[in-house]
Amino acid sequence: MSLSSLTSKLLDSVKDELDKPENMDKLMNDILDPVMERVLEKLYAYFFGFVCVFTFIVIAIFLILLMNVKICYFN
Repeated sequence: MSLSSLTSKLLDSVKDELDKPENMDKLMNDILDPVMERVLEKLYAYFFGFVCVFTFIVIAIFLILLMNVKICYFN
């Protein structure tokens, strides 16, 4: 038996086992969901910071445009 055929059979059997509903539920509930919760918990501060910076930039652009209009038309 060659290594490639052995690897192929092993991967096929792992795939078949993971496709079973009870194994998929275990994988989702016990591994993926906690990992995603932890990642989002760690990245929450960065998302909040990005939203704050984006909001500040939009407000700054709006104020600069208003000041330019004031200078152009009321000077």
